[in-house]
Parts: sequence; C-alpha cells; structure tokens
Amino acid sequence: MIRPCSLDILNDAPLLSQNNPNTHSPSTVSSSIRDLIAKVGEKVSLKRAMTVVQSPLSGQSPNLGLRLARYLHGSVSSAPQGRIGSLAVLALKSPELARHLENEAFIKDLERLERALARQIAGFDTRSIKSSNGDETALYNQPFMMFGGECGNESVRMALDNWSKRQGLIREDDEGGIEVLEFAKWGVGDVVE
Repeated sequence: MIRPCSLDILNDAPLLSQNNPNTHSPSTVSSSIRDLIAKVGEKVSLKRAMTVVQSPLSGQSPNLGLRLARYLHGSVSSAPQGRIGSLAVLALKSPELARHLENEAFIKDLERLERALARQIAGFDTRSIKSSNGDETALYNQPFMMFGGECGNESVRMALDNWSKRQGLIREDDEGGIEVLEFAKWGVGDVVE
C-alpha cells in the first residue's frame, strides 16, 4: 500500500495546505522548494516521496477501516522538516466500527495511539511487523516505549490488543482490534535505492 512516488510528477503538483486542503495554491512543490532555497540560502532537494494507495481491503466491509499513522522526528522549527520519518497503514476491525468513529474521545485516543506507533517505528530498529522467533527488530516484539508509559513492559502486539479491548473494538469471542498492515521509515541522508 505504501509505494514510492515519482518525483517528476510530484514536483509539478500543486502545493496543498495542511490546514485547508480544499484551497489550491498557485505554488507547485518545485516552486516552493525554490522559494525555500532563496529564503534560507541552503541547497534543498527532494530525494524521495512516498504515497499510500488505497487497498482493495477498504471497500470490502463496513467493519474495516484504514488509518494512516505518521511521525517526523528531529524537526527544528517546522513540523515538515524532520530528520527521521515514518508512515504506517493501520487496519481497524470491529462490528461496531462506525459507532466508534463517531465518538470524539475514541478518535483522540486513536490519534494518540497512531502517533505512538509511528514514533516507535521511527525510534527503534524496526525492520518488519511480525516475527515468530522473538526478533526485536519486528515491531510487534518490541516493548512499546512510545505510548507514555501506559504499557509497562508490554510488547507492541500486547499493547495493541489491550488497547483494542479497552476501547471495545474486541469483545471476548470476537476478532477485531487494530493491526499494522505496512510501514515505511526513512532518514535524512539515507541512500535511495
């Protein structure tokens, strides 16, 4: 679901406002980069970009929802200028998903969990999601350190299951909850392959 995006296409794309994505700016990505270079006097270049393409899973069931977790670490004065970044596609599964997504408190806690997961991916040597042999480079095997100490020594997998139960996404005999489907991680200076 997470794929590299063509820089040729992206450079000519209009720049969208994060605060008001429906407002189109006359600026493009490449003109914004040129303006930043003129402003700061430093060479700035776009080396890579990622895009999330819709999965065929998303239209299958009203009990399944996809969410995007994201985090940029090491930004100095501007959120979009991080030194390490991560994206993760998450699946929410519940027979009552629509009801949960209407609850403002649930959404706030979900957004906090999404940020914590993306921070975990960025902050640890995370190379895969699952591993059956206890490999700590697998996200689900790592101790969940980025959720504000709520998880104690729980693994990410256990913390996600417990969070899902507390939120009512999983009932005693039902399947459901939250699952990490895919992630991408990068840092400034990483070699592009």
